[in-house]
Amino acid sequence: MHTDSTTTDHPTYVAGSADVKAKAAHLAVRYLERGRFDVSSGSRPGLVHRVTMPVQGALPETWVCTCDWAQFGNAMCSHVRAAQLEAERICRQRGITPAWAPKPAPALPAPAHPELPAVDVCPTCNGLGHAAQHASWAEETCWTCDGSGEAPVTCEFCEGHGEAKPAVVRVRDWQGHEDRACADCLRAIEEDPAGWASAVVVGVFA
Repeated sequence: MHTDSTTTDHPTYVAGSADVKAKAAHLAVRYLERGRFDVSSGSRPGLVHRVTMPVQGALPETWVCTCDWAQFGNAMCSHVRAAQLEAERICRQRGITPAWAPKPAPALPAPAHPELPAVDVCPTCNGLGHAAQHASWAEETCWTCDGSGEAPVTCEFCEGHGEAKPAVVRVRDWQGHEDRACADCLRAIEEDPAGWASAVVVGVFA
């Protein structure tokens, strides 16, 4: 048996057919050291090709083989693929992950509902934050907006019952209608088997 030698830096084609991969699984491989493998030829009995990692942990696409395919600047021949399988087997035995193994995708954060700011001016203090227009309470903090100067965001469901609970979310029904809802009404909406059953939260109020 004999081993040829050659190198290539810029692969032209990458062998990736099912036949090449199947052939790689049946080739005899012997690991030497320092990223070098001897791999038997699948078409020429007695011939052994040398597969070499250019650097430790390099991607298999950059490994060098002495076969004719690699001599013409191509990559991922059956010999390289067989060496890769052997390298991965050795890594499993040693309890390590190959440097070329795909990295797991990072977990995506749960999508947050966009904040919906309360931008309307408070009708009681006209945005001043205190009741200056009322002589009797000129120095008092506005009792409607609690000094913020903004109109409080109230639940559109409670308003119909003479209440004004703070709205916490904006919801949209299956017809595209949007309304503000407090926490209590949101629970009722979610439990309602009627039209609001498919309502979705489209924003939260700060």
